[in-house]
Amino acid sequence: VVATITAPQGINNLLVSISTDNKGFEDSVSELMPMTFDLAYPGEYGDAFSSIGFPVGNEVIGNTSVPFDISQFIPLLAGFEGTHHFQISVIDSKKHQLVKTLTFVVTK
Repeated sequence: VVATITAPQGINNLLVSISTDNKGFEDSVSELMPMTFDLAYPGEYGDAFSSIGFPVGNEVIGNTSVPFDISQFIPLLAGFEGTHHFQISVIDSKKHQLVKTLTFVVTK
């Protein structure tokens, strides 16, 4: 699952917010990373996000196209029944914002 994030004016912020109705999934994600983060300004999580293949910092800021690849995480969802949302908010250099949500429903 790869989403290509585009912003013709250049990306200023790439915010990701994860939500779920499965407490176990929430706890597992929270142990590894915050449930809401900005890949443009990842702070102390920059190296961790980079190590799992996410673009961070200068790989995001000012670019007009950035891949957001969560393919490696999809098999992990199989162990967590419920509805999982990955909301992606892109804010460009002119402060325009676009919000889209990837939703995964896991059933037995």
